[in-house]
Amino acid sequence: MLRVGSWRIHAVALAGAVTAALAATLLVAQQRPATAPSAPATPPPAERVVIQRRPLSLIDPAQFRVSMQLAPGRLVDLVAVRDGRVREVRVKPGDEVREQAEVALLDATEEALLLDRARAHHKAAEVRLRRARSSGETDAIELAEAELAAAEADVKLAQVRLEQMVVRAPFAGSVFRVPAVAGAFVRAGDKLASVGEVSQLTVEIPIDRNAVPPDGQIEIRIEDENVRAKVESILPLGERFEPLRSILPSAASAAVSIENGGGRLQAGQTVYAPVVPRDPVVEIPTSALANQTDGGRKVQVVREDVVRDVPVRLLGQVGVDRVFVSGAFAEADELVLHASRELADGTRVRASAAGGAGEKAASGSRPAVLSQPSNRTPPPQTSRF
Repeated sequence: MLRVGSWRIHAVALAGAVTAALAATLLVAQQRPATAPSAPATPPPAERVVIQRRPLSLIDPAQFRVSMQLAPGRLVDLVAVRDGRVREVRVKPGDEVREQAEVALLDATEEALLLDRARAHHKAAEVRLRRARSSGETDAIELAEAELAAAEADVKLAQVRLEQMVVRAPFAGSVFRVPAVAGAFVRAGDKLASVGEVSQLTVEIPIDRNAVPPDGQIEIRIEDENVRAKVESILPLGERFEPLRSILPSAASAAVSIENGGGRLQAGQTVYAPVVPRDPVVEIPTSALANQTDGGRKVQVVREDVVRDVPVRLLGQVGVDRVFVSGAFAEADELVLHASRELADGTRVRASAAGGAGEKAASGSRPAVLSQPSNRTPPPQTSRF
């Protein structure tokens, strides 16, 4: 009688016990050495591994986003000093103007007539003074001198009011907004144009007060470019940045400036501050952080039964053993707190029959088996909010 032999599978137990509350019992399938095509297939031995992990609670980054943009180092709104009608607008947005250049003219017919009248009164006062002096009467001379002084003041006042009907640029710069329209009636205080000086640009951004270097030079992102900026002053956190306090205990505002002598940057460009997260935020133990080869930091998560490396940006430290980080996390991610051996990115996880009901209840985590790293492209590392 022909007897068929049988294969025996031997499991090698990993020494040690699960000590943490969320530890999961895992098995890692070892890679088989290459064999000749004719050799019978042998099941790979299994190595027992313990992984400690926990679900992540994600914080939506949208609540921290605030619009920030570059502003001219000096920006002035030119307004009508007095009520009147706009006679002429001599600039348009984007124009470059010299210091004291005429920007807009208000109708000055009334002011010109008042100046003519003041000059006539001044001339009459001069005549009265000459007559008083010729009479030799002291009282008459003093009265005529006082009238002449008042007439001179009236002339100067009329000249000032006439000059106010010409709106001038206070310094050389660029014209931004021109709401004035020829023929429109404006009230005192209505804006006619905006003029800014852009050789230096400024912006207020949130910062980590403890992370500002001694030289006050920090890096910010302006649209798609990283730019060096100087911290001119550190201020109390602006009201619009207040949500950042929940993840950044030492949050503050900073007025920063960027030199723009070559005109490479433009007022109005969007600014991104490093402390404002763009990806979901989580609070994790500092012990879960690991270094990347490029000098950055990362954590490991179990995502859809696959171990994944997630690069993170450090935010606010909470004591010595907790930290907020931002990264491309997904809703169902489980943070790897500890593993009894190094886990490669892409290692697949499946349920482990070795973990009994008592072990599952004690650990709070399902038993699993880890296979070799997956070569498939990982799913997009984004969160659904």
